Amino acid sequence: MRPIAAIAALLAVWTANAQRHAITINAETPEGALLQQIGQESDEAKKIALLEQFAAQHPKHEGTPWVYEQLVAAYTKAGQPDKVIASGEKLLAIDPEDAETAHACLKAALELKRDPDLVLKWAVITSD
Repeated sequence: MRPIAAIAALLAVWTANAQRHAITINAETPEGALLQQIGQESDEAKKIALLEQFAAQHPKHEGTPWVYEQLVAAYTKAGQPDKVIASGEKLLAIDPEDAETAHACLKAALELKRDPDLVLKWAVITSD
């Protein structure tokens, strides 16, 4: 039974970390309707476009950190390191304690861009 409990605990931690920036959607507002549309979109390119639209139109909305978190993940998956880093920087400006985003930017600099200066920059930011 102990291994099962340990696995369950690890899954709980992983699930909690998967959505660091939770949001509440009020579909009766334009922002909420757009967030709902984002959540329902299955085409990755269209979803990225909707996320970018939300970030541009509603930079001060409480859901913006969640949007940037989604963009970092989507750009990573799409192999777009410059956009990973740009979105990561915007998210870190809102939530400077988000170590996972800093780490995602470090990985983008290391694995996708292979830029030693950028790796050094993000290694420092991540360790801070």
